[in-house]
Order: sequence, then structure tokens, then C-alpha cells
Amino acid sequence: MHNRSSFHWLDLSLIVLVALIARALLIATGSISFHSDEAIVALMARHMTQGQFPVFFYGQAYMGSFNALSTAAGFATLGESVMTIRIVQLLKFLLVVGTSYWAAWHLSRNRVISAVTGLTIAVSHTMGAIYTATNIGGYAETLIFGNLLLILGYDLAREHLYSLWRWIALGVVAGVAWWTNALIVAFATPAALFIFWTLFRRADNRARYARMIGVAVVFFIVGGLPFWIYNFTNNNAALAFYLPFLSDVPSDIGVGDVPITQKILGLFLFAIPTFTGLRYTWAAGYFLPIIGLPILFLYIAALYHFIRTSEPHTRDGARLLVMGIHVILFAVFLLSSFGADPTGRYFLPLLLPLGIAIGSFTEYLRQNVARPYVWAIPVVVLLAYNAAGQFNAALRNNPGITTQFDMVNHIPHTYDDELIAFLCKNDIAHGYSNYWVTIRIAFLSEEDIQFSATLPNKSDLTYNPADNRYEPYEVATENAENIAYINITMLPELDPVLEERFAQAGVTYDTEQIGHFIVYHNFAPTAPRLDFVENPAVIES
Repeated sequence: MHNRSSFHWLDLSLIVLVALIARALLIATGSISFHSDEAIVALMARHMTQGQFPVFFYGQAYMGSFNALSTAAGFATLGESVMTIRIVQLLKFLLVVGTSYWAAWHLSRNRVISAVTGLTIAVSHTMGAIYTATNIGGYAETLIFGNLLLILGYDLAREHLYSLWRWIALGVVAGVAWWTNALIVAFATPAALFIFWTLFRRADNRARYARMIGVAVVFFIVGGLPFWIYNFTNNNAALAFYLPFLSDVPSDIGVGDVPITQKILGLFLFAIPTFTGLRYTWAAGYFLPIIGLPILFLYIAALYHFIRTSEPHTRDGARLLVMGIHVILFAVFLLSSFGADPTGRYFLPLLLPLGIAIGSFTEYLRQNVARPYVWAIPVVVLLAYNAAGQFNAALRNNPGITTQFDMVNHIPHTYDDELIAFLCKNDIAHGYSNYWVTIRIAFLSEEDIQFSATLPNKSDLTYNPADNRYEPYEVATENAENIAYINITMLPELDPVLEERFAQAGVTYDTEQIGHFIVYHNFAPTAPRLDFVENPAVIES
């Protein structure tokens, strides 16, 4: 039977195999772009193998380095390469799929719901594929930790209230996850509220409950110890990202808030279509809307059914947990500065609850549609649409699978090796470029090339000083004599600014174009030092 049988290891194995094949094929296309946001994690991992321990991403006091630790383990085992990063991410993705199936089973004890949840994540929309295939932001880790928190939270609230090891595990997982990515609140808050709601309804042993909660809090601090040590030794810099009034230390990387009306517009025009596979983050149009719009309707129908039906095919109270994730995410999006980014990535925790809702709707169809297997058609179409979206992006669309949503900063990899060879041949180890060039080239050159990220990377030529994320490269460039400036052909607006300032400095130079890169070098009599912080790149009209 579908509903109350034991855990289905064969189902899980087959779903993980589907995930493995789908992701391996995607990796084999070579279309997953390697950008500086991923390269900076790779550099952190490289430095970890050399004995360093950065607590957060370089240049910021949020998003912890836990994902760099796993990458460092991969480097130590398989060597430093982009392919090693892909393999490590593949293993994390399989854990995401496995723990999602486990969480769905734990909350439903229903074979169909568990299988559909696992499959919709194994073959997800392109947004889900991007952020589980690339090693940025700790998103895959957040999904894994979040699934574990839901399992532990439900266990504690419903079956094992006095299980000490579960309280300890809850605290440790929540602490490590908080350090990794604060997006874990989408899972942790519903789990915590569910536990408190259960305890509130019980009148016995309240002193014992308080002690158990205290244990979880202590181990939350233990799990997130790198976060707290860094925060309290750096003037509350980590907490100040979320509560700016706590510190005068700069707390972000230049992403400000926007009006709530703009957030709502971004939610419906960008985030929701992206998260249902209807559009790509980097494209203005829609992917196969003749199928995508019915898929969007399927999500809406499944959620409506899950909320309104008296029998959602989940265990007692599980619906509160599942819908709590939706409520928390939408509240965070609308009420915080995270809503300034409508790309859809902050809705990744919805992969599990939407999978459960689709699974519940599929189970409803299975029980009420007389013809055999007709009930499975909607989810089969959904999986086919997701797969088509991924491989259309990978094989047919430029730029492929990318985390970039501003194509000015999408720099193809075609000429990376040629650029590195040219710089090495001309004994140029330092210089100035933009963030999307410097970090990637640093990793790919094994840090033989260390440029300072002090050039603008936007078409309006505005410059964010926080883009210069790694101070040692800046210091090395300031002390270097033979330097170069590198611009990209996607940003032609910057070339006349550079040339005008070189002229004002009274220097001569050579120019070399290498694919998408334009290299200004061989300066005489001395190399100029241009300041885009104090003197923004503005051309008088």
C-alpha cells in the first residue's frame, strides 16, 4: 500500500540514481559557468588546505565558510580544479535529494508524497539546478540542514520529547546552519514554533521542557561557534548585517532595500516565474509558456489543495510545518532587504514544501481518478518540463547555466587560459580589474595572478568598494611595479574612461585584446594608479 508501509529504500535508491544521472549529464555538457562568486569559495578552500580558516566569505561578515570546508576536503582528496568542485557539489546534491525524500516520508508516511518530493528535487527547475550545482552561498547545505531540522523538530514535538540526543542534534544542526546561511530561518522558525506549540499544550513537566530547550540553545551556540566568536571579537559585525544598529562596521556588500511595492512586483514578475521554471534568471523572456503556464497553475492548484483539504495525506501537524516555511520566506522577502533581489534564489527552501504539496495533490488524484496511472500525468509533465528547461539552458542558450543575472558580468571561459599565459609571459602578476575577472583568474592561475578588484563592473560605471573582497591582492598590487589594467568587451563604457585617465596621467601603454579581455600594460614612465572609490568613473556628456 501507498500510505503506512515501512520506509521504501528501493524508491529512495532509484530517485537518487535519477538525480545522479540527471546531474552528471548536466555537468558533462560543460555549461555550468564558473564565476567569481564560486571562485572565492574555491580560494577559501585552497587557503584552508594551507592551514588558514576564514570564518565567512572573504570581504563580508555573513555566509559562513562551512561549504568551503567541504570543498577543501575535495581538494585534499582529488586535487584543486573546477571539476573537483562539481563533484563535491554533486555529492551535496544527492544529500539534498536523499534528505528531502526522508523529510517528506517523515512528515507524511506516504509513498507517493515521498517519491514525488524526491523526484521534483532530483529533476528540479533550472533555478534549483543552478544553486545546487554551483558552490556559492551554502544553499545546498542549507537545504540539507533544513531537512534535518524538520525531521528532528517533528520527532521532538510528536514522539521523542525527552530524547536528549535529539535536542542536542537540533541545537548543533541549527547552529552550524545559522553560521552557514541565515536562510535557515525558513526551516528553523517553523520547527521551533511547532515544538513550542506542542509544549504549550502540555501542562506537565514544564521545568524539564525548559531544561531541554536550554540544552538546544547551548548547543546552538556550540554549533555556530565560529559565527559568535567572530561577531563578538569584531564589534558585532556578523549580527550587524541583520541588525545594522548593533555596529558601525560596514555590514553588507552594497545591496540596499527597496519599497515593498517593488518587492511585490518583483515577486510576481520575476521570483515566482523563475522558481516554477517559467523563466531563467538571466533572460527577459519565458521558457515554453504554453507548458510553463499550466505548470504554474499546477503549483497553485497543489498548494490550494494542500491548504484547504481536510486530508492532505500528511501526519498530524505536519501541514503546519510545511506551510510555515512558505509564510516565513514570504515575510522575510517582503519585510527585509532580501526582497531587493527578485531572482528567486532566496526561495530555494520552497523546494521541499512545494514537492510535498505536489505529492499530496498527486496522491489525491491517485485515489480519485479511476483510470490507471492517469493520476501521474501532471507530475510526469512537470518533470519533463524541468528537464527540458535545464538542458535547453545548457545546450541551446548562451550563456548556459549561470548564477549571473546581469549579462555584463557573464564572462565566458574561452580565453581564460590564454589571458593567464599572456600575463605570465609578460611577467604581470598584479594589476587592476573588476571582481568578476580578478577572483576567477586568481583561482585558475593558482594565485600566480593576483589583481585588485577596483574597476567598475556595471554599465553605469558605478563602483562598489565592497567588491574588492580580498585585501592581500590589493596590498600586493599596490606594492607591485609591473601592473596591468584589464577590462572586458561587455563593458565598452569603461574603455574611454581608462584611456582618458591614462592620458591625464601622461603615460604611454600597449593594448592587447584577448577574446573578451582588453589588457592595458607596459606603462611608461610609471604605471598609473587610478582610484574609482574617491573618483568614480563618470564621463561628462
